[in-house]
Amino acid sequence: MLLFPLWAACGGDGCSANPDGTTGDCPEDLHVAPHDTIGTIVQVTFSTEVSTASSVTFGDTTTPTIEGTDHEHLLLGNPGLTEVSYTLAWNDGAEDLSCSGTATTNGPSGLPNVDVSTYDEGALSPEPYVLLSVLGDPWALLIIDRDGNPVWWFQEDTDEIHPDVDFVMGENNLYFNTFSDDHGEDIGAIRSIDILGNDLAEVRTELAHHAFTQLGDGVIGYMTIDVRDWFDEDEGEDVSVVGDAIVEFDADNDPVQVISSWDVLDVYKHGSWDSTFYPQGHDWTHGNAMVHHPDTDSYLFSFGHIDTILEVDRTTEVDGHYGIARQFGGLGGYSVADGSASFNFQHDPNIGQDGTLTMISTTLGEDPETTCLEYSVDDSTETLTEVAQFGAGEGLYAFALGMCRRLDNGNTLVNYGSAGVIQEYGPDGALVWEVYAGTGAFFGQSWLINDLYEGE
Repeated sequence: MLLFPLWAACGGDGCSANPDGTTGDCPEDLHVAPHDTIGTIVQVTFSTEVSTASSVTFGDTTTPTIEGTDHEHLLLGNPGLTEVSYTLAWNDGAEDLSCSGTATTNGPSGLPNVDVSTYDEGALSPEPYVLLSVLGDPWALLIIDRDGNPVWWFQEDTDEIHPDVDFVMGENNLYFNTFSDDHGEDIGAIRSIDILGNDLAEVRTELAHHAFTQLGDGVIGYMTIDVRDWFDEDEGEDVSVVGDAIVEFDADNDPVQVISSWDVLDVYKHGSWDSTFYPQGHDWTHGNAMVHHPDTDSYLFSFGHIDTILEVDRTTEVDGHYGIARQFGGLGGYSVADGSASFNFQHDPNIGQDGTLTMISTTLGEDPETTCLEYSVDDSTETLTEVAQFGAGEGLYAFALGMCRRLDNGNTLVNYGSAGVIQEYGPDGALVWEVYAGTGAFFGQSWLINDLYEGE
């Protein structure tokens, strides 16, 4: 939808005057201006009498080609208060033409502060942008450049929690989840918006929390609590216990529960059993992450309170639920080898291309600390052996959320969640990039982004 009025286009010698500040052969109704609410996005709009193609080049970026008579290009990835030089390539139906000019972006206001304290440009992973959910007051979805400048944002005045965000596969529409901050009201949903912040769709996700993931072909998986009665021998009666499950939406948005902690794990009491985190009952498993791996079509399903990770195999079915390929930690799972650091209250387990297992781990006690652990996995002996640890001795403590991923160039990106710090380490363990949230804010999910037009 174009936001500006359209007039007949002309080109070449037929254009008697260009819009202010432009040179070359410009469409007569060319309009170039920052977006009204996301002022770092420059909109370029015009029309042609016949269907034709156009694109805009600015800096090292060329927008996707548009074909038709109504043309709208969005110049993405610019910081605020920046002069953007652009060249429009278009065709008036008879010949190829070009038009050049500049536009100045508007600066954002009212966003959470995000500051970069370490920046070794030559040692970074090559992705120029980071997509973030920033939790706190105010809340926002942000895309920042590596200098920490917001180049895109979406914000609402809400008490809801939105920890997880991702681009729709292959495009730059975005998904994000929502649920109640105290888990007392069931308002779970996954929403989608376009890059201009317009609402596209919303699907209800009953009892959902923490995370969702895309599986391709429009299928989405998400986490829910699964509350059931359990006979407590100490109390001599049934009590309500909160487990966790994975539900999948198919392409028709039909929800199906595919596995629950109740299907495969034995209930037992632990130190956080009487936590008030969930008002629905005793907090047994405290599921906190699910990560899908397309190569094996499996989930890593993390239960923070029982130090257990299940590798859920979507290709097998046992007793009406997905099968378990492997279990790490917990009762009966792969154990940690002698001399290796054990994982506790883990978050965001992930299997890398070389088969290693990474995760956020938090050691509790008098001086709690959160680190990123990486293990090699020996299936023959069912053991995990530590090969790397990041953040040890820095005193960072994430009581919630967090991510740890090995990157394609060998670096490691560590998001310390509620500690409000994200760090990137080189292969030698040296800190090469660090960003931290302002007072009262912290990070949900974070993704390195290479292309804002294709969302990848």
